[in-house]
Amino acid sequence: MANKKRGRVSVPFKSKRINLVMDFNALCELEDHFGEDIAAIGERLSATASNGNPSLKDMRAILWASMLNARPDATLADAGEVAGKLGQKLGDTVSGLFEQSGLFDAPSSDGETSSGNATSSAG
Repeated sequence: MANKKRGRVSVPFKSKRINLVMDFNALCELEDHFGEDIAAIGERLSATASNGNPSLKDMRAILWASMLNARPDATLADAGEVAGKLGQKLGDTVSGLFEQSGLFDAPSSDGETSSGNATSSAG
């Protein structure tokens, strides 16, 4: 169940449930992981999602960064385990983390995907 105000999503992990959190620290971890700023990451993710070819490595990295709040020692392999348990819900979970974080533009009312642009109210 997602908490839309905080960008949290509860998922199964090792016989328990943990909260995935897409907060400022998680976004910084993604910048370090990808070696680019969050705006570039958001644009790339939006482009690959809209053409129907999202990168599995990118989605795994997003899960990993969002796991660090609950599990500071989480690895990419741990994130892969979560991804496997999410199955068909993986794409919705990953995009939901960004949308619910409040740090990116929400999808437009005409059904288009998020622009991937960081909002100015990210403080």
